[in-house]
Amino acid sequence: MTRTADLATAALLLLIGLIAVVDSLRLGAGWGSDGPKSGFFPFWLGTLLLVVTVVIAVQAWRRGPGKPFVTREQLRPVMQVLWPAVAMVALTAVIGLYVASALYLAFYMRWVGRHRWHGGAHLHRHSRRDVSGLRAVVPGADAQRSARDLARLLMGLENLLLGFSIAVTPFNLFVAVVGITLGTIIGVLPGLGGANGVAILLPLTFTMPPTSAIILLTSLYWGALFGGAITSILFNIPGEPWSVATTFDGYPLARQGQGGQALTAAFTSSFVGALFSIVLITLFAPLLAEIALRFGPPEFFAIQLLTFSSFVGLGGGNPLKSLVSILLGFILAAVGLDIVTGQLRMTFGITDLMKGFDFIIAVIGLFGIGEILLSVEEGLTFRGAATGMNLKVVLQTWKILPRYARTFVRGAFIGFWMGFKPGGATPASFMSYAFAKRFSKHPERFGKGELEGVVAPETAAHAAGVAAILPMITLGIPGSPTAAVMLGGLIIWGLQPGPLLFTEKPDFVWGLIASMYTGNIIGVLMVLAGVPFFAAILRVPFAILTPLIVVVCAVGAYAVHSSMIDVWYMLIFGVVGYVFKKLDYPLAPLVLALVLGDLAENALRQSLIMSQSSLGVFFTRPIACVITLVALFFLLMPILTPWWRRLRGLPPTSGAPAEA
Repeated sequence: MTRTADLATAALLLLIGLIAVVDSLRLGAGWGSDGPKSGFFPFWLGTLLLVVTVVIAVQAWRRGPGKPFVTREQLRPVMQVLWPAVAMVALTAVIGLYVASALYLAFYMRWVGRHRWHGGAHLHRHSRRDVSGLRAVVPGADAQRSARDLARLLMGLENLLLGFSIAVTPFNLFVAVVGITLGTIIGVLPGLGGANGVAILLPLTFTMPPTSAIILLTSLYWGALFGGAITSILFNIPGEPWSVATTFDGYPLARQGQGGQALTAAFTSSFVGALFSIVLITLFAPLLAEIALRFGPPEFFAIQLLTFSSFVGLGGGNPLKSLVSILLGFILAAVGLDIVTGQLRMTFGITDLMKGFDFIIAVIGLFGIGEILLSVEEGLTFRGAATGMNLKVVLQTWKILPRYARTFVRGAFIGFWMGFKPGGATPASFMSYAFAKRFSKHPERFGKGELEGVVAPETAAHAAGVAAILPMITLGIPGSPTAAVMLGGLIIWGLQPGPLLFTEKPDFVWGLIASMYTGNIIGVLMVLAGVPFFAAILRVPFAILTPLIVVVCAVGAYAVHSSMIDVWYMLIFGVVGYVFKKLDYPLAPLVLALVLGDLAENALRQSLIMSQSSLGVFFTRPIACVITLVALFFLLMPILTPWWRRLRGLPPTSGAPAEA
């Protein structure tokens, strides 16, 4: 039963919290002569985890047994994926990873993959995915026509031209084409996803110039955004979670023989939404970076507090489970060597734990293996409609699209706002679809094959996906799991994410921004021309795709440190991702906490040293005070919202999870 699974998960989380507290007391959880001791941060994290997990356990006990967590029929295909993968990893120590992978593929396709997984793609599963991404909310500035602003504008144009001179070099254009192609394939295939694809390719970028590397990763992300629409429209299977809303009208259009029109509208809408966000990034990124240069440790910690408190207040679903994911991510980030004091935390004499848990491994396991396990449990059948794509259809559709100008503008604004603030591409797409239906002259057509029902979610989703890059390059705060992986890449490449990038590495920043223009132009042309090829990928039986995806994940995890322990970690994180998704624990905050754990701890440590251990430093500095108060408001929203609704006589909210 779900209650039993919730209680078992709570027991494991209680054990983790207890371990963190006990180990912190061993190291010292108080205040030393040079600031907080090594156990200070993990102690309070463990304590909070214990308290919150007890509350969740009590809620689960009172809720009743509920539906079964997993039936025997559902568990069978999951184990048929999992146990051969475990055997492959175990054999690697004897015969090597690549030989073991080849044997695994042959064995799976010959004996395991012969069975059929019945049932269509369940859209409810995709709607439960994580709300991808928190966005830091930073105040903007009114445009002023002055000599200073004119100089800034001219300098911005000069920097953008510098970026284009880098982005349009033959090698970088080739890298963009490769990234978009791979990203579109990843977007087409259920079970991979943009974050996982970027994580797998990240080790390949270690020897590349940083600008070319980030162009490859962002192009892969744009490709994944485009690719998700193909399966949504032709197969009624969202390749990505943000494409769920596209299925509502895209698939009915395809069944009516208008698949080419629906695909053209989806790709064009994606391009318009992306272009809108890119222009705003071009205009506002330097301004935000200039403001952020005035930030000190208290301001940066306040932004990180806002980032994670927004998951609790605005993420949807059970706020306590969001908080648990955040705390668990921070605790995992604390494992290993404390770089400030030199002490080992929660390693228990195990050498492999000294290096901690790499976020790339966690992403591959949580989003890659975890999603594959869910896919095979619920069953996937690929029965597609004809594309009907040709130049005449494209031109005819482009003649029709201007009538949806308001939908384009509304979806672009919704997408940019949801991408920059706490939200994500998935809620942006659903919100844009709902607004389009609400303000349509013919709302009864939605869900039956209305072209506006494709335009609205695709515009918002792509605008949100691009907008998530803005807080990463200006504030050093990733706006989504995919941006978190890219942020880790910047650190690995020797770059310091944040406002200093604009002054220390202008070629990198403006090369990235310029590549957004070129990448999305290349992307929309490629997907319009290559729809039949990308759709044909789904003709490959899922029993063949499954072991291929597992092997790609294993090779990607091994390539990070050339260590087999990382592949074992990947499998463990995969099981955790599978269980967490079924129990509606969001994964995005866990990944972001794993990435930002050290940065948040260092910012808190420096702030407390500055103030001689007083938390008042977050309220005496104006910018930090405003951001901290907003963060506290978000933390209290789950408590205040029901009270406010009762006061106004409104019905209580359903509490359904808002996943991305």
